[in-house]
Amino acid sequence: MRDVFTRKRIIIAAVVAVVIAAVYWVFRPDPVDVEVERVRRAPVRVTVLAEGKTRVRDRYIVTAPVTGRLERILLREGALLRPGDVIARLAPVLVDEPASRQAKARLDAARALRAEADARVRLAQAAAQQAQRDLARARTL
Repeated sequence: MRDVFTRKRIIIAAVVAVVIAAVYWVFRPDPVDVEVERVRRAPVRVTVLAEGKTRVRDRYIVTAPVTGRLERILLREGALLRPGDVIARLAPVLVDEPASRQAKARLDAARALRAEADARVRLAQAAAQQAQRDLARARTL
């Protein structure tokens, strides 16, 4: 009887050990692949292929008052620019009738604004001349 009891314990212990081994084998971490290379002196060359975001510290806005297609920009990165240098060229696009009428209306509105500004300048000049005459008259009195 004692022999049967000991045999049962051995079988149960073996089954428990097998179950523990199976659980460990299933849940163990996968081995990490590594590259092995012989140590030697050489220049370091690293390539990073990833997407990223750029952050621009100094923003420069370049605008065009007309519509058109932007031609290829011939400047190199870091090129030195002075005021008045040509950065890019716009190729004109064909204008349809509604766009042509809209452009003409904008031109007429701009001319009207200029005429209004010219009138305000003349009015301000007349007011300045009148103020000078009033000052001269006040000094003589």
